[in-house]
Amino acid sequence: MLTTIVYSSKATYPMENSELVAMLNKSRSSNEKNNITGLLLYEDGYFLQVLEGETQELEQLFENIRQDNRHYEIITYWKVEINERKFGDWKMGFINLDLPEYEHLAGFTDFLYRHDKPEEWTNNPSEIYMLLINFRAKFVTS
Repeated sequence: MLTTIVYSSKATYPMENSELVAMLNKSRSSNEKNNITGLLLYEDGYFLQVLEGETQELEQLFENIRQDNRHYEIITYWKVEINERKFGDWKMGFINLDLPEYEHLAGFTDFLYRHDKPEEWTNNPSEIYMLLINFRAKFVTS
């Protein structure tokens, strides 16, 4: 059975791009071994991520994520069974929205700036999921 999880969290400290790349490389390697796919967005100390995979592997990964001391205030917005992957060929897509080349994405990043109001995200999980799918389709290369 396939499952998808969408969550956000706050970084414990502002992460340098090199730290994010190192974390991403490790995640991609692990995700490939466990057939996990998804997308990770980072902006201004906040993460937004969608993960897909077999339920058991995904549950184990998400427990590891919850134990990771690089972030806190983990909020799960969506956890559902899925029939097919939306990020099937991505070990882990990634975009750091703090980089200047992404400033033109205001229409998308505006949603991410609402992190001080998590109830807005909790009440709109499909909006978050569609945001991630739009990033996959338009702005992130695998």
